[in-house]
Amino acid sequence: GIPAFDNVNEAFNSASIDVAVLAVGLDYRQDLLPELLAAKPRVILCEKPLALTAAESNEIASSCADAGIELIVNYPRRFSSQTQRAKQLIDNGEIGALRSGHVWYGKGVANSGSHLLNLLIHLFGPDWKIDQVERVDFDYLDGDFDASFRMTNGDGSIRFTPLDVK
Repeated sequence: GIPAFDNVNEAFNSASIDVAVLAVGLDYRQDLLPELLAAKPRVILCEKPLALTAAESNEIASSCADAGIELIVNYPRRFSSQTQRAKQLIDNGEIGALRSGHVWYGKGVANSGSHLLNLLIHLFGPDWKIDQVERVDFDYLDGDFDASFRMTNGDGSIRFTPLDVK
């Protein structure tokens, strides 16, 4: 059978592990991350969202970089053949700048909306800013939130709307 371990230290002391998958809720991530960093895997694959704030995300990324550990956040959509083709067309100038768009998402910004944000940045660059927030609803049961907001990058804008808004 496949071995199971009670904690991170036991796992790393019992086996040669190159890749650690951090697939626990945000409430437990801060407790496990220092143990993983001390164990020194070559790669940490972290389920999204990495954190709920940019400051926390930057702290995690810096901690991994300082330890010489590659950090990968699980956003598989950017690796699909369709996304890679769209990126190629955009980068080659065959598709122009995004002028406007509207995205509807469900299950919260952190759980589902973050995939769309990640694709937006991957395809059209990192210079997006939230310039208008219409509403934010925090769900205390799952720790996520819904928001209606608009992002701009100088060329155009895209609106994000949760599915429950009519």
